[in-house]
Amino acid sequence: FVRILPQASDFIFSNSCSLKFLSVGLFVVWCILIMLEKNNQWFLPLLCLPIVNIVTAPVTFITIVLLFCLSVFRTKSLKTIIFPFVSIFIVASCIVIFYFVQAGETASGGLSFATIGDSFANDKLKPFKIILGAIAIFVSIYFYYLLPTMVSVISCKRKEYFALLKDNAMVFIAMFSSLGVGIVVWGLTHVMADSMQFFIVFAIPWINISLWLLILFAYKIAKGKLGYLVGAFVVLLAAMNFYQIEKVPFYRYYQIKSDVEYVKNVSVAISETAGGHFGIFLQDSSEMKGYWDFNRFGVGDEFKHFTSDLYLTAVYPEVNIDTFKDIDKSRIQKMINSNPFQQFMSEYKSEHSISSYEEIILEFIKKYNCRYIYLSGKCELPENLKPYVNALITDSKTKERFAFLNTTKNLHK
Repeated sequence: FVRILPQASDFIFSNSCSLKFLSVGLFVVWCILIMLEKNNQWFLPLLCLPIVNIVTAPVTFITIVLLFCLSVFRTKSLKTIIFPFVSIFIVASCIVIFYFVQAGETASGGLSFATIGDSFANDKLKPFKIILGAIAIFVSIYFYYLLPTMVSVISCKRKEYFALLKDNAMVFIAMFSSLGVGIVVWGLTHVMADSMQFFIVFAIPWINISLWLLILFAYKIAKGKLGYLVGAFVVLLAAMNFYQIEKVPFYRYYQIKSDVEYVKNVSVAISETAGGHFGIFLQDSSEMKGYWDFNRFGVGDEFKHFTSDLYLTAVYPEVNIDTFKDIDKSRIQKMINSNPFQQFMSEYKSEHSISSYEEIILEFIKKYNCRYIYLSGKCELPENLKPYVNALITDSKTKERFAFLNTTKNLHK
C-alpha cells in the first residue's frame, strides 16, 4: 500500500496477515462464492463470524439485516427473509446468552447506549470527523487498485464490464454496506479504545476481496493489448507491495526489538522457576503520555514463546491523568479501575496508615507472591525492592531489565 496520508498507518496495519483477519476473510470468501452462484443462503457463512470473532457481531448483524431489507424492497415479498431473520435471531440470542452467562455485566465489553452518548459528550462532531476521515483515508489507500477497472470502463469493453458488475451486484452492495455500517459503528463508539475493530475486522476483508474481484472482472473481459495492460498492472501492484513490506507498520511491529540472547536467557530462567509465574511491570512516569502507555495488554509476549503461563500486571506510576486529552482520561480511568494493583492499593490505603508508593508495591508483591519485576528502559528499580532481587538480566538493545525475586520465605521476612 502507498501511504499518501500519515493517518493511514492504522488502516495499513489492519491489512496484515494476522489470524484475526485471515479467519474472518475465509468466511467472507465463502459468502462471496455463494453470492456469485446466486444462492440465497449466502448469509449462513456470515452468521458464523460472530462465533469466530465476537467483534464482528454488531456490523455483521446490521449488514445482513440491511441486505435483506433491500431484498424485500426489490422483490416486494417477505417470504424470502423469514428463514434468514429466524436464523439471525437464534444465533444472536445464543451469543448473548453465552456471553452473559460467562461474563455477566462485562459481557458487552463496554458497548452500550451510554458509550454512544459518551462519543458525543466531549466533541459532538467527533463521530462525523471519524466517518469522513475514514472515507478519505480509504480512498487514498485503494484508489490505484481501481485503475484496471477504470481502464476497462474507458475502453470499448465498458458495456461488458458493467454487465458483469450488474450480474454480481450483491457482492458489491454487501461491500458498501459493510463499509458504511462499520464506519458508522466505529464513529458512534469511538470512546472505546478498540472500537476501530468493529469496522476493520469485518469491512477490510470485504473490501480487499471485492477489489480483487473487480480486477479479475477487468482481466476477464480484456483482450489483446488491454489484457496485457491489466495483467502488467496486477504484477506491478504485487511487486510494489512486496518491495515496501519492510516499511509497513505490521512488519515493523513484529520485528524483534529485544536482544535475542536476552529473551532466551530470561525465558530459560522463568521456565526453571518453580511455582506460579506471576510478576509486575514497572514504567517511569515520563513514559506515560497517553492511553496506549497504560494499556499494557501483551506485555512480556516475547517471553511467552517459551513460557506460556507468564502473567505480568502493570503497576502504573503516579501520574496526573487530568493533563491528558478528555477521551484518553476516560479510557485511562477505566483501565486503572480494572487494574489489580490499583484495586489492591485502594484497599490497602483504606485499612492502613498512608504508606509510600514503593511500600505498597512491596506489600503487593508479598501478598501475591510475585516472582518477577519487568522494568521498562527508563524505569529505575525502587530502593526498597533491591534487597529482594536475586538476579537482574538487562537487554542490551532496549535497556529493559527483568528482575528475579527471592523466594517467598525471604520476601516475608
